[in-house]
Amino acid sequence: MEKLYINKEDCCGCSACLNICPKHAIYMKQDEKGYLYPEIRKDSCVNCRLCEKVCPLKEKEKNKKFEKIAYGVKNKDEHERAKSSSGGVFVEVAKYVLDNDGVVYNYILRDSCYSCKFSSMERQGDITIGDFWNIKNANETFEDKLGVSSVIINSEKGKKIFETVKKEFDIIECSLNDINQKNLNSPSPKPVHYEEFQRLIAEKGFEYCLKKYGSMKMLEKIRRALSPIKQRLKNMIRH
Repeated sequence: MEKLYINKEDCCGCSACLNICPKHAIYMKQDEKGYLYPEIRKDSCVNCRLCEKVCPLKEKEKNKKFEKIAYGVKNKDEHERAKSSSGGVFVEVAKYVLDNDGVVYNYILRDSCYSCKFSSMERQGDITIGDFWNIKNANETFEDKLGVSSVIINSEKGKKIFETVKKEFDIIECSLNDINQKNLNSPSPKPVHYEEFQRLIAEKGFEYCLKKYGSMKMLEKIRRALSPIKQRLKNMIRH
């Protein structure tokens, strides 16, 4: 094979191709922005095309026969939830993966994210986790200021994993319509200053860009810090 992709937007950098190659003919090469992309050692490649078969951007039929299940979810550990962006689901799923000798990666926005082929209900992943933005309309009594996660089970494997970790959560079942949101219908738009940011981070470093583009306001930082305290006070008043 000559190349696994034509445009960088056609590669999400997951390294599935590297891991499946029986001849170790694939390695990941860093580009000028610091993102990793697969390259093929032509003298080692035997054209088995396993790399193409495992690529999530090329294989689009996975999970289509599974009837999806949607939940609103909150981690029972309020300390974990206060540190999380929504309901604190990811941390428990990550623990499960690590306990079973898996690997957890940080999420990084790269070029392919802005033309993402999975910004729809048809997902390649076994579980889809996000912010439950519509929770107030779906179930007002389940909402609170610490946040609620939306969870969509996309496969039998995802169902099995969720059954294993769900004891850590408060859960309500809901419809896919309740859980639907913009990023399940179209990719996030590329930020106006994206290219400028990439140039400056290479020239001036991360700390400079953090100060220049940081957006979390002080009130939001204070709100997040006080959220677990407010919740404990509410619980004391109820009892």
